[in-house]
Amino acid sequence: MNIEKNILYKTKLVSGLLVSALLYLLLFSAYSSPLFPKFYQYDSAIFMMVGKAVAGGKQLYVDVFDHKGPILFWINALGMWLGGRNGVFFLQCLFMMADLALMNKIIVLFGEGKQRVWMIAATLIYLAYPLANGNLSEEYSLPFIFLCLYLFLRDLQEGNEPTIGYSFIYGVGIGILMFIRANNAVTICALVLFWLVELLYEKKWLVLLKNAGIGIAGIMVVTVPICLYFEVQGSLQEMLYATFLFNMKYSSRTSFLSTFMQKSVMAHMMILFMPLIMAVFVFSYNEFSRRFKLAMELILVLNMLSLFMGFGFNHYFMIETPIILIMVILGWKLFKEKGVLRKSEWMRRTFRLTGLLVVLAVYLILSVRIIFLNVRDYYLTDTVTKEYAEVHELCQKIPEEDQDNVLGFEIPARYYLIGDILPCYKYGILQTFWSEVDPEIMQEYVSYLKNQSPEWLVVLTGADDENVDGILSQKYEQADANDYCSLYHLK
Repeated sequence: MNIEKNILYKTKLVSGLLVSALLYLLLFSAYSSPLFPKFYQYDSAIFMMVGKAVAGGKQLYVDVFDHKGPILFWINALGMWLGGRNGVFFLQCLFMMADLALMNKIIVLFGEGKQRVWMIAATLIYLAYPLANGNLSEEYSLPFIFLCLYLFLRDLQEGNEPTIGYSFIYGVGIGILMFIRANNAVTICALVLFWLVELLYEKKWLVLLKNAGIGIAGIMVVTVPICLYFEVQGSLQEMLYATFLFNMKYSSRTSFLSTFMQKSVMAHMMILFMPLIMAVFVFSYNEFSRRFKLAMELILVLNMLSLFMGFGFNHYFMIETPIILIMVILGWKLFKEKGVLRKSEWMRRTFRLTGLLVVLAVYLILSVRIIFLNVRDYYLTDTVTKEYAEVHELCQKIPEEDQDNVLGFEIPARYYLIGDILPCYKYGILQTFWSEVDPEIMQEYVSYLKNQSPEWLVVLTGADDENVDGILSQKYEQADANDYCSLYHLK
């Protein structure tokens, strides 16, 4: 009988997780949601295009390029192989189910299992804005961050030294996130740094060495096979360049701080940083243990430093979702706290609770706005469908036998997906933008046009480069054009 009850419980749990993940992503992951089948945009479209190329047999970083880690592209390749855009959406649902299951376990860990539904809902309200319509590197990083945080909190609550097996999982988590997007590992690195400081303070040298060794082993379990794979492929240098070196150059150029005094940037950053600033006040509450407060504040400080060094894109803040969940749980604990408080204590508690409610209210408004904007752009205007129809029609002019000999200049990745084609050269998008980071990219692109001369070129309307324009006038003739791009054929 107990076995039957257990099976029934697990069936209901999995069903609930699946339905919740499906409904949430249908609404808030418009760039992959079946409700918006022609909606391809921005980074999501890049990852799908690269994933499609890899699934089709192209060699990552040699035949097709983008500056993210291979695990992200392998996830998208699997999704595109399973069922194209819908296959990617299916994988997103699996990752979201893992997020929801781990949120539930963290809530239960704090003894608030009865409040799980609204606490998870509140966290998902926050997530909707940085989710940025889905299929981004941070989204695939979240389950690993949640898992490591859950294990860390278990040790912390039990007053343990770090469990040796957990240190291995931290290492695996860091290794995986290094090969998705290295910045996404900052929370797990903060957990490791906390134990490093604690064990050094307590002079537990042997425990420190054991955990450090097993953690490094976890990182190597991920790193070695990936590096060996690319070494066998003859593209280890290209992988390391795209995953790490290019991103170091990219990150070092500037940050949003250079434009912070602009009113629009300042308002945007206030919205994004507001939950983290509120978390600082919640985590500083006196009733929480020294270890817990130190750990949470360390996570917050390192995350905020990482975000300050970035460009301030919404989706960078997605990895803060576990922090928001903890803040919601602790906010509830503050709310239900009983006993007589001094006036100053009562005012501080009221400030924290009011601030938390304001944060959730702002993000609820933003989440409703996201749904409105996506429905408006897709169903109430022709913003999306007109571009899709015209680009698709233009790409249909390319004969089937030539579809492996097509290259774009400055066109967005979504045009390849719309036209059901792939670039014949690795730098098929963002040539000008990438060349601002590495000028050799444009030089190599122009050299390819001169020497290899693809049969067809798709050029974004308004794109301008002296060298490319010269090649177009000498070697190509215009075959078609619309409001979005022009199609050129080799003379």
